[in-house]
Amino acid sequence: MTTVLGVIGGIGSGKSAVSRAFARLGAVVLDADALAHEVLARPETRRALVEAFGAGIVDGGGALDRGALAARVFGPERTAERNRLNEIVHPAVRRELDAGLEAARREAAPLVILDVPLLLESPYREVCDRILFVKAGLEHRRRRVRARGWTDQELERRESSQSPLADKESAAQLVLVNEGDLHQLESEVKKLYDALVVG
Repeated sequence: MTTVLGVIGGIGSGKSAVSRAFARLGAVVLDADALAHEVLARPETRRALVEAFGAGIVDGGGALDRGALAARVFGPERTAERNRLNEIVHPAVRRELDAGLEAARREAAPLVILDVPLLLESPYREVCDRILFVKAGLEHRRRRVRARGWTDQELERRESSQSPLADKESAAQLVLVNEGDLHQLESEVKKLYDALVVG
């Protein structure tokens, strides 16, 4: 039987690092952000986005400028723009996620990790057998997003579009604190993997 584990947490908490650690143990990881990047690279998606948001979201070479797009859609006053982006991108991402889930179940994969932004607000919440909250303090998260080139203000702006962290944590059955090094993280993930798969 396939167990589906949803992974949630604040921006910069290390959800992707947790998912990669599960993958190294043999879990199937379905990463909606990675799938969205693939969808955004498709010419038909780029055309729909330019139609919706204008030519300012592509660079001089015609490639999508993700920073310019983010500036148009993130922040509490940008709900309509964010909804429009989601209408364009989400259907294709959902098709990829559904196909990945179906394949994992068909192949009897023991564990599937669902790394889906806004998981708690999405239909995929009902697909999850358990939900894991990846917890990290604000300074840890700030340091990680600075490494991406983000400012503290960018973190706050993007996080203002999401549910409060306390609500996310209270919705989870499992919590993993990710404030140490990679070795410590992998050790904690191994314990969780064994508990979920081996029993």
